[in-house]
Amino acid sequence: MGKKGDGMPIFNEEMYLYDKNQNSDLFHLHSFGRLYPDADYIISLKENSNTIIECVTDGVGYIEHNGTVTTVEKGDCYIIKQGSGYSYYSDEKNPYSKVWVTVYGSMVDRWLDFYGIDRQVYIKHLDITSYYSQIKQTALGRDMLDNEKKLMLLVHAIIFEMATAVPANRQSREDRPYIKTADNVVLDIKKYIEKQCNERLTNRDLSLKFGISQSTMNDLFIKKYGISTSQYHMQCKLSSAEYFLKSTDLTIDAISSLIGFCDRSHFRKAFMKAYGMSPNQYRKKLKSELSEK
Repeated sequence: MGKKGDGMPIFNEEMYLYDKNQNSDLFHLHSFGRLYPDADYIISLKENSNTIIECVTDGVGYIEHNGTVTTVEKGDCYIIKQGSGYSYYSDEKNPYSKVWVTVYGSMVDRWLDFYGIDRQVYIKHLDITSYYSQIKQTALGRDMLDNEKKLMLLVHAIIFEMATAVPANRQSREDRPYIKTADNVVLDIKKYIEKQCNERLTNRDLSLKFGISQSTMNDLFIKKYGISTSQYHMQCKLSSAEYFLKSTDLTIDAISSLIGFCDRSHFRKAFMKAYGMSPNQYRKKLKSELSEK
């Protein structure tokens, strides 16, 4: 940690260390906070031991990695992966402020690999402050058995949105007007279902959120995508389940809970209908295929 010139950096920071992780090998929320640096703020790390997720809430800053300097500004979100060192610092005339979360664990590494986030510094124009608020509320709230699951899902949601967000035009940040057409609404509904994939979500929830009747919503969705909103939500859930079965050693009960099924039997029935075999049989089949290679 350093400063342009002598002495230590001067800034206001809200920082929390999280020490309630139950399975740190799989997923570990290390820390989170909000930072208001001054113009002299600079952080330099020779090696980064955690995956860092930050969102610029105001101003301008810079990230330097392997001799390349990248400008980040209000509305930019970036992931700095574990590994080699980097520096970041404020613009002297317009210092940035940001929220941040640091995590590590095999699940985080698998998400980054699965979604193709292979650059050391990965930047998208995306506002994740609502996720930060939910992480803070969950981490600092009452101790609940499902807190770690909620934190894991929130971090996964950020990584998923980062991976699927359209790259920002770095030459022009002027907001284009949003025109509410049937196609735009249906696309927004689709993206929202993907974002809430592992949560319980009803057509009534969607109808209220997007201000459209359930029947019209389903008619438009079926016309564009060939399946209903509830079918698409189930498809997303089961794709998530397939990923966990392939990439983790989580129990069937844990996966069922993680993707939002009320119990194991409902999960098993839905998986059987889609894949023609139980989750256990699917996992055994995968292991058998891997052993034959």
